[in-house]
Amino acid sequence: MTLAINSLTNQIVAQEEFANISHCRVLLEKMTCSWHRRAQAAQVRQKVALESQPEMAFDAERDDFRTDLLPFRDHPNFLSAPLEMRKKILSYGWLAYNEKTVDIESRVIAPA
Repeated sequence: MTLAINSLTNQIVAQEEFANISHCRVLLEKMTCSWHRRAQAAQVRQKVALESQPEMAFDAERDDFRTDLLPFRDHPNFLSAPLEMRKKILSYGWLAYNEKTVDIESRVIAPA
């Protein structure tokens, strides 16, 4: 078995495992380099700055999150809930989605 040193952890690992780590490292570096172009928030910010389109402004009549992304969208309790309650649930869905995105950026993309 051929051994190599993982430069991230300074541990000795099998050559096959090192190849997998290297491939993952390259992939993460590519994601990091392209993040500013691909991130939805960056795209929206650029669009607003360049075009100042009014449809990008806050609209209280629009839902905060897509109902079809909720895992319980067809549950009878959700469907029978009052409109105000469903709007709050969609707002919480948006918050959870953003928290997950920030967590991925903080723990995966930024360290790479």
